[in-house]
Amino acid sequence: LTCFRPLQADDVDRTLDTGRKPLHYAADFGQGDVVAYLISKGANVNATDKHGITPLISACYEGHLPCVKMLLEKVRTTRSV
Repeated sequence: LTCFRPLQADDVDRTLDTGRKPLHYAADFGQGDVVAYLISKGANVNATDKHGITPLISACYEGHLPCVKMLLEKVRTTRSV
């Protein structure tokens, strides 16, 4: 039996042992529901991993269009024009 604890505010932007954040993995694997959830909890869509890759670049590279669209919209609304 595995127990899970509720997601804490710090968890959405926690850097994992691999140097990536949860949003990187969700985008990389095309998990749109997880991407949306992490964004709703305040995940930094502009965060870079140890190679300078953002979640948007990960989603683009893997061809996950729904994730790309969500991330682009969030990036667009977080940048000042």
